[in-house]
Amino acid sequence: MALRWQPASTENLERKEAGLRDSKIAGYYYGFLGGAVLPLLHKAAITPNQLTILGLFFALLVPAGFFFHPWYGFAFMLLSGMADTLDGQLSRVQGNGSAFGAFLDSTLDRAADFLFLGGFWVLFWGGPRFLLATGLLAAAMFFTFLISYAKARAEGLGSSCQEGLMGRAPRTIYLLLWAFLVGLLPAARQPLLWGGLALYGALTAATLVERLVRIGRRLRGR
Repeated sequence: MALRWQPASTENLERKEAGLRDSKIAGYYYGFLGGAVLPLLHKAAITPNQLTILGLFFALLVPAGFFFHPWYGFAFMLLSGMADTLDGQLSRVQGNGSAFGAFLDSTLDRAADFLFLGGFWVLFWGGPRFLLATGLLAAAMFFTFLISYAKARAEGLGSSCQEGLMGRAPRTIYLLLWAFLVGLLPAARQPLLWGGLALYGALTAATLVERLVRIGRRLRGR
């Protein structure tokens, strides 16, 4: 029987920013993965945890890929993102999800966040105001990690946290689009790098503030 992507439970949909799956583009993406890739992984007896680790392997290659060419960095980032998408789907197909698997997935997602942004840091090497770029990227990483931590801590306290534009899936899509444009328009590389960094920093900072405010209101109301 052919394996197809099926919507996850409400809990999993919340964890993966399910709203993105309602879009037409997301439908094509998940349809491709569910129809062409997922059956191959299942047939090869690949486990979800192995796929999660494979996603980290591709993420580790992102900075090196960007060092050679933005397209390589984009390709490794895309493969890492696909692995991150598929591990949960594979777990549901095989029926072998576990608390450790969820923990591993979430932990390695944070490593991938760091490596993706580290790839863009490589693109700033040798360019003007490199120290400023380093500081802004460090701030972007700071906001990114706190966005994820705020959500995890709120859920650990029995609350919820879905607010803000830049959750895990939107962040990955943003970085993919940013890398794609940098590779597509080499003549505009510097403006795209700085503009993309400024926008990413602003969006992640706004997401963090929104989450802190809303979580604070919920917890104070108890």
